[in-house]
Amino acid sequence: MGPKKKKYYSRCNDLYVFHEVDVPELAKLFPVSEATLNGWRREHKWDEERLEIQSSPARFVHNIKKEIYDLIKQAQVTGQPIDADRCSKLYAITKDMSKKADVLGHMRLFVQDLTGFLKEKYPKLGKLFGQQAFIEFTDYLFGKYTK
Repeated sequence: MGPKKKKYYSRCNDLYVFHEVDVPELAKLFPVSEATLNGWRREHKWDEERLEIQSSPARFVHNIKKEIYDLIKQAQVTGQPIDADRCSKLYAITKDMSKKADVLGHMRLFVQDLTGFLKEKYPKLGKLFGQQAFIEFTDYLFGKYTK
């Protein structure tokens, strides 16, 4: 991977996996071709990573809380009353799911965000915290907390 494209890899990976931005949109946002992005997606298993993150209980709880926020925001913008019954039901689901949400899922999201931050803001330090280090650290946590 050339140095120009390499500087966009981390941000593209983050947007694809965690923010569900698809390849054509990434190609519009960054000076990287769809062919290159699809190559990265296949080679580095972005789809598997995306599916794993999307299906984690931590992400599920996050998405429901976002839905509640969006309902409240929409009511504020439109002047319509808040659908309190729907918000209450969604909150009850998150309360129940929060008890079941895996700590490792939250930790994985945090570590991924930290890795992206370090790569972007401190490139020299970020090299130490590459994808392989992230995978090894997640495996370490999984072994430590699932015994």
